[in-house]
Amino acid sequence: MSDPNTIPARLTPPGYTSNLINPHSTGYQQTICNVICVIFVTLFVGMRIYTRIRLVKCVSWDDYLITLATLVFYADVGLFQYIVKVGLGKHLWDVSAASFSPTFLEVWTFAAMIYSISMLFIKMSILMLYRRLFPINNFKYLWWGCLFCTVGYGLGAIFSSLFACVPVRANWDLTVEADRCIDKKAFYIGNGVMNIITDLMILALPIPIVWRLSLELRQKIILSVVFTLGSISCVISLVRLLSIITWIRVGDADITYTLQSIVVWS
Repeated sequence: MSDPNTIPARLTPPGYTSNLINPHSTGYQQTICNVICVIFVTLFVGMRIYTRIRLVKCVSWDDYLITLATLVFYADVGLFQYIVKVGLGKHLWDVSAASFSPTFLEVWTFAAMIYSISMLFIKMSILMLYRRLFPINNFKYLWWGCLFCTVGYGLGAIFSSLFACVPVRANWDLTVEADRCIDKKAFYIGNGVMNIITDLMILALPIPIVWRLSLELRQKIILSVVFTLGSISCVISLVRLLSIITWIRVGDADITYTLQSIVVWS
């Protein structure tokens, strides 16, 4: 029997040569992205928590949730970095069969699930911040509706990521026959679309309240601009969705290479 550590995960296409020793890889892009994101997140969240604890001397639910989101984010970055080690950014024929299944697919499964957990905590933190800033009765109904949709979507994404196949191990172990699996490509697109929709809901939620405040027009515009800065996350989510669509069109015959852009935008 062939050693799975010495054979490629897929047959080498015509015109290419398998290289399991020192292959070409774009994984360094993910490493750069990981380092930059960790630095910025640590600085911004650190400054926020320091301000809330030492200067304002008041910590609220939104602070706890953003701290949890940051810790989960660090865990996800660790998985994203490990997935580079086991094949991300390399062509599938340059990855050993043993590294691809179960290792690569298992890390990808849990990274996708933890990404959804991190996004849920971030969105809940923003919503709790809104609730603290706008303790208005008329606002709470919209707020509860947005919270219900966000939490429902988030939990659905988390459990769907892990239980996409039954038994669960069939998600990453190609030697295990699955009793049933969801359409993963449809799930990724649906998840991306819902991520954008909930981002837009959260983005738009405080705008009507701002314009009803007893402020000068200039102040209302400034506040609206501050809140709509969150549209950056919508743009990133859209780019990620487009990367998913491109990956689906190309197919997963070279999944370790084509997933690179999706992971970067995650």
